[in-house]
Amino acid sequence: MCEKIRILFISSFSSLKGGGQRSLYLLIKYLDKNRFIPFLIVPQPGELSEEVSKLGVKVFFVNFWRIRTLNVFFIVLSFVKLIKIIRQEKIDLIHTDSPRQTLYGGIVGKLFSIPVIIHLRVADNLLWLDKILYVLTDSMIAVSEAVKRRFKSIDRRNKIYVVYNGVELDVFVPLERERDDILKIGYFGRIEERKGVEIIIDAVKEVNNERVELVIQGDGDRKYMQRLRDKASDINVVFRNYKKDIGDDIQGVDVVVLPSLYGEGMPRIIIETMALGKVVIASDIPSNREALGKDLEEFLFKPKDKIGLISLLRKILYNREILEEKKHLLRRRAEELFDIRINTKKIETIYTKIIKNRDAKKRYMLSQEWNPQKETYSQEEMNERIRKTIFSRHFYHVIKLIQRLHIPYEKLKIAEVGCGTGTFSLILGLLGAEVTLIDFNERMLKIAAQIFHSYHCKVRCIKADCLGSPPPELNNYFDIAVSGGLVEHFSGNYRM
Repeated sequence: MCEKIRILFISSFSSLKGGGQRSLYLLIKYLDKNRFIPFLIVPQPGELSEEVSKLGVKVFFVNFWRIRTLNVFFIVLSFVKLIKIIRQEKIDLIHTDSPRQTLYGGIVGKLFSIPVIIHLRVADNLLWLDKILYVLTDSMIAVSEAVKRRFKSIDRRNKIYVVYNGVELDVFVPLERERDDILKIGYFGRIEERKGVEIIIDAVKEVNNERVELVIQGDGDRKYMQRLRDKASDINVVFRNYKKDIGDDIQGVDVVVLPSLYGEGMPRIIIETMALGKVVIASDIPSNREALGKDLEEFLFKPKDKIGLISLLRKILYNREILEEKKHLLRRRAEELFDIRINTKKIETIYTKIIKNRDAKKRYMLSQEWNPQKETYSQEEMNERIRKTIFSRHFYHVIKLIQRLHIPYEKLKIAEVGCGTGTFSLILGLLGAEVTLIDFNERMLKIAAQIFHSYHCKVRCIKADCLGSPPPELNNYFDIAVSGGLVEHFSGNYRM
């Protein structure tokens, strides 16, 4: 019997208010426990940790500090806690769901040769950070083609898979509801400006207000929520607090509206509403269009287009048969694309493929046929050098210096003089710094470049004598220059 694959999931939130955490919970719930052993890290106790614990899954609490803060003590403490869990539980695979957790997990994964996957759940482009995430991960799972396009310009290794979020089709089942003259419209989800909730209120004001009831349910930006309450004072509206399970609430309305302005990956409210056989009216952004598909694109309206939304609401208000006509089409699309059991199997296939690639790579290394540094160090030896460097006094003092400079890693320009294998700068390069290696030995520069490339980390190598005048292109270019293990090679005036 094959050994079970031990997967460490790292989530950025502890509650189930976000669609990403609900999707993560369902993934862990339906993961084949005969083949996989899941573990979970969250910042603190909450709904997610409680529900996952009920599944018999071991949960850890680690608060990952923002690396930009340059708070060395707490950053190192976060790394130490993560490494301890990985060693203690003999983790085979790390699965993250946000940039910060991926920075930590990705660096530790590189050090310990553990594959890392990030679940991409939003379509927002994070520019330079996306490039770092791409380098630090072995694979990426996008929840839609719209999200995958975020990495279109940098995905040269074709390592991004698309697997839709899933819904429990045996829980979200269409039910018959007695209809009356009132058209009940619902918004369910996080309440913040980018969700565009105010446009629903504006549209309802223009529709026959006596025949329309609006339900706004969720949690979020309190100031924005108060603005919505003030705006909705003259219409038939009910504001409800956040609930963990909203299936019955969705059943209680005729139509769900999602007027998001941008950023959606694959909204859970759309797929859950479709599973219930109910019409969803949504803003025409790529992820919403992808979720509804061509057969249901008639229910899309341009973001911020109040007239378009009014037209769709009136269309349904005065032709209620549409709700029944579309019921089976909506349910069928949910069954074809968003079955949580089927989509979990797709992710399990990705896990298995990644572990097979890891094992093949290990066998190749053991046979000494694979060695990116050729006559120098294997990747395992480099990982050990990196581990020792991270916990060295030299590294600590340099990090403290960077902290005093208040320069984010992604904007930091660093030079290592007498670089050797460049281990020190490699760590900063993985954090986003622009690295230049300087050495008199051309052979060592080639070796260092190979090492950086094996970690998919950019580097500029310059051959120069540290005792001579620096090349013109190096003058006034760097924020910080470091050197380790160089001075002891000189004596007398040269050492000075």
